[in-house]
Amino acid sequence: MSILCEVKKLLIGNILSQMWAVEPAYANAQFTLLISMLNGNTSDEDFSEKRAALRSYAYNIDSKSTGEFKSAAPRSIAVIDLSGPLMKNDQWCGPEGTATKVDYLQEAMSNPNILGVIIKADSPGGTVDGTETLSNKIKEVSKVKPVVGYVDGMAASACYWAISACDTIILNGETAIVGSIGTVSSFFDFSTALEKAGVKIHEIYAEAAFSKNLEFREAIKGNYKPMQDNVLKPLNKVFVGAVKENRKGKLDLENERVLSGGTFFGNDAIKVGLADEIGSFEKAIDRTIELADNPSAKNNSTQN
Repeated sequence: MSILCEVKKLLIGNILSQMWAVEPAYANAQFTLLISMLNGNTSDEDFSEKRAALRSYAYNIDSKSTGEFKSAAPRSIAVIDLSGPLMKNDQWCGPEGTATKVDYLQEAMSNPNILGVIIKADSPGGTVDGTETLSNKIKEVSKVKPVVGYVDGMAASACYWAISACDTIILNGETAIVGSIGTVSSFFDFSTALEKAGVKIHEIYAEAAFSKNLEFREAIKGNYKPMQDNVLKPLNKVFVGAVKENRKGKLDLENERVLSGGTFFGNDAIKVGLADEIGSFEKAIDRTIELADNPSAKNNSTQN
């Protein structure tokens, strides 16, 4: 079997089998790629190169050099990349999974030479699976060492869920976008196409298994309420609850768009409490050093 076939199986399987918390505009744009893959409009050459390692590294303050976490010199900062669509497991031809990011955070927390962490984010979101664990790990690390979120473009949906646990969030400019707090489920209904092709699917359930796949079966019929009530609502409650707790005292809860899927740019994001300041990556480094040298400043990290 070709490399492309394997990639197709893994990627399409991940896309179609997961609950997603992702910025809708990005998700819609990816359908073109998915359809292209399904139609065979890609070749093995497109996937011949190994997955490029993302830029997660240890930055030494004194020497201004970078290296691996394990060989980090004293007074280094762990820079952990969180970019692209987030999935729990590493993708063969795509980004590292959130499980790997959790491992990086654990390594940074246990390494005495690393004084703090910067989560460098540029992501539209991703799968619900794995995001809660990542967010909780960031929160755990922040109790020991400062964790600064640096939004280098976008931190939406699941990505925002994760970085909301940072001590402070810095945007790279007025066009940086954050938010899209909410959970969505989507699926393809191929039943009409299959029927036209002469294929009919029969599903037979044990009498006692009447609740099995109920939400999906009802959604196929056009009744979305069971999916909303039994799946999306509970997941959304956890998502929103985590953001409210992580950004406690900062969020403008009177703005109904904040926790209902709205997105915000630059200073507007700061005004509603989804971010703390605008600045360069160098400012993120300075803020990490400041919080490491003065832990009490973590409780007053919002900058005007």
